[in-house]
Amino acid sequence: MITQLLIKNFVLIESSEILWENQLNILTGETGAGKSIILNALKLILGERADVKAIKNKEKKCVVEAQFDVSKLELKSLFLDYDVDYEENTIIRREILPSGKSRAFINDSVVTLDTLKKITSYLIDIHSQFETTELLDEKFQIELLDTYSGNQQLIAEYSECYKEYKKTQKSLKKYQEQYEEAQKEFEYNSFLLEELNEIDFNTINLEELEEKIKQFEASEQITSEISYSFQILENEEYGVNQFLYSISQKLDKIAPFSKEIKNISERINSSLIELQDIQSELENISDDFILDSEEQEKLKNTYNQTVSLTQKHRVNSVGELQEIKDELIKKTSGVEFARKEIEKSKKEITKIELKLKTISESLHKNRTKNIPDLTKNILDSISLLGMEKAMLEINLLAQDNFGKFGKESIEINFSANEGVAKKTLSKAISGGERSRVMLVLKSIIAKNKNLPTMIFDEIDTGVSGKVANEMGKMVLEMSNSMQVIAITHLPQMASKGNSHYKVYKHKEENQTISEIKKLTKQERINEIAFLLSGDNLTDSAINQAQELLSS
Repeated sequence: MITQLLIKNFVLIESSEILWENQLNILTGETGAGKSIILNALKLILGERADVKAIKNKEKKCVVEAQFDVSKLELKSLFLDYDVDYEENTIIRREILPSGKSRAFINDSVVTLDTLKKITSYLIDIHSQFETTELLDEKFQIELLDTYSGNQQLIAEYSECYKEYKKTQKSLKKYQEQYEEAQKEFEYNSFLLEELNEIDFNTINLEELEEKIKQFEASEQITSEISYSFQILENEEYGVNQFLYSISQKLDKIAPFSKEIKNISERINSSLIELQDIQSELENISDDFILDSEEQEKLKNTYNQTVSLTQKHRVNSVGELQEIKDELIKKTSGVEFARKEIEKSKKEITKIELKLKTISESLHKNRTKNIPDLTKNILDSISLLGMEKAMLEINLLAQDNFGKFGKESIEINFSANEGVAKKTLSKAISGGERSRVMLVLKSIIAKNKNLPTMIFDEIDTGVSGKVANEMGKMVLEMSNSMQVIAITHLPQMASKGNSHYKVYKHKEENQTISEIKKLTKQERINEIAFLLSGDNLTDSAINQAQELLSS
């Protein structure tokens, strides 16, 4: 409920503070006194766009601040969803700067108007004779029936399940689109991948491969030259090794006589050892170049195929071919991945549909069972509001697919007068009738559900006498379970309030200023008498006001 409203520098109000009561708060005042200013200030709190023209003193900012006791509304998760600090005593503030810029705050955190609207929709519901489009909304109509039928828990389960259902359907559509897209190029990509799979690019170096091929192509010359060199080194008669060995023996004999000779002899021996190693390595290398035509052909094919693929894919390296291969693997495997996800999503949808079907059947059963009683309840109530001959018919229409409210929609047909065929509400109900019917429906919901603060803006316009009194009783009954603020000009409605506020205006230093005050008991008698008789307060009007207040 709203506990306090502070208004500063707004239209005709310099500064005004209202402390609201928990039950029925009545707001009266002459036409033009400023009742609409209070209502517009509340609409700013609800997220309506600000107008710089509303600033009274153009050199100062305008501030509208409201405090709400939200301890019983279970809104902690809602605040968390919008990343706003939760406080049981929540403070909402709007500021309009002289520059025209507007700011919104919830518990001192700056919020967007969208966030403000979403959160305050759970706090205040404004109902006026000109704003009854909600009555024609299917969501409101089905909520009325479900609230009356005690379907709150079922609806919560259905909504959660339906949310998952739509999410899974969205996923299915996404994977189906992916599958169709991947299928278009699947065969071509598979062919390209098959070509690339023939070669392991991680083990290939084109430069090394090219060098090996050149070596194989020159293998006959290489082995011939190595053989010749080997013969020169190791021939027993004229081989280099044999000559060096002879020289070494000769020098060893005379080495003791000269250090220089000894040094040369050691160098000869070292050379001999080195040449013997060279001879051994040449022998091993010769074995490596023994011609293997099959291997040579294999290397050539691999090289040619790799070069051809680099040209085909217009790349310069084996690494780039591997990247193309990896990408093709993703593309081709995407078809299989999408197919599996499609299958998985379809199974999940079937599972959810079974659950939705079960809940929908329970909802339908409860709704059908309670329609006759709800219809009678509505007709009895609107009969008290001057529509004794009204007719009402509530129908549930089966649907092929699951919707937000089950596997059915609702249709309410109405006629306010005898002899007039029933039509859908949008075609059958006038502005004044809408206001009264809406009041009845809201009062029925209020008995079965925690509603936010309800603000009625002159919904009693166009009625009087007994009907006005019945409307007052209905609003008073609603206030037993919720906070109600009623802006009215009828004494019958005004007399039902638990607290009464008056908006008035006066001149001050050539300025017109609107103010609001809470009325004392005697002031309240005089205000209701004024509503009865106008400026001329007769004893009769005062007595009648006292009777209304005591009834």
